[in-house]
Amino acid sequence: MTIRWKLFRIICIFQLLLVGYGLFNSVFSLFSWHSPVYFLYKTVCYGLILAFMSQTLSILNYNYPDLPLSLRQKRAFNMLYLLNMLMIAFLFAQLISEWRLLKLVWPWLKEGNTKPAYRFIAFFSLSITLLNFLLHFIFLGGAYRLRRVLYEHLVRTWDEKGEAG
Repeated sequence: MTIRWKLFRIICIFQLLLVGYGLFNSVFSLFSWHSPVYFLYKTVCYGLILAFMSQTLSILNYNYPDLPLSLRQKRAFNMLYLLNMLMIAFLFAQLISEWRLLKLVWPWLKEGNTKPAYRFIAFFSLSITLLNFLLHFIFLGGAYRLRRVLYEHLVRTWDEKGEAG
């Protein structure tokens, strides 16, 4: 496995932790806040991201570089990839929401009587959301590249068998 794919795996594991945090947060909020439909939506979105990430890591671990994908794996990969392209809009909305919330509470946080921990929490939440959004772009690009590499290797294997036979 090349260094680039090892680095991709590290990024995936790091984003897996971020998405797991978001999923845990949304499941917890599902049972404790007044808007269960919104938090159910968040739970489903983070669940889709988590499912696609685990499938991609599984493909990277078990199929890369020379084992072709089964028809079932291809179908699941394609469906989850398309749904995760839609999750970019969800993550962007989360980012805008966090930014607006920070903008709303910033005058209160700027006052001298607030604790520094409140500022840290506000920026931590925005930073996690921004990092999750950016890493999802990297992840989708890497997942696409992984699928292309596996396909190219499969075609190359077919060509070699055709020339030998």
